Amino acid sequence: MNKTHSPPPHDIDIVRGSAYGIFSRKFVEFILNDHRAKDLLEWSRDTYSPDEHYWATLHHTYTNPHLHTPGGYSGNVLRSMTRRLATANRSRDQQV
Repeated sequence: MNKTHSPPPHDIDIVRGSAYGIFSRKFVEFILNDHRAKDLLEWSRDTYSPDEHYWATLHHTYTNPHLHTPGGYSGNVLRSMTRRLATANRSRDQQV
């Protein structure tokens, strides 16, 4: 059955990420106490593998700056990954 899901609450943009992470105490307190985090968790109940987007979505303040998540990541993931790959390639080329 193909079911269309309603958009995430509070104008939140979903970010895919790891099901695992290390988070600050302030971030965990945010997850446990903020009504928007709770609403996103409720919205995620009938999504596939919510652990792969729940933490990343709330932690990624570049994509969701309106959440003001404490201890969140404010960088651009694609830009960071591209920079790391370029640096790794340069290092590898210099070793040859």
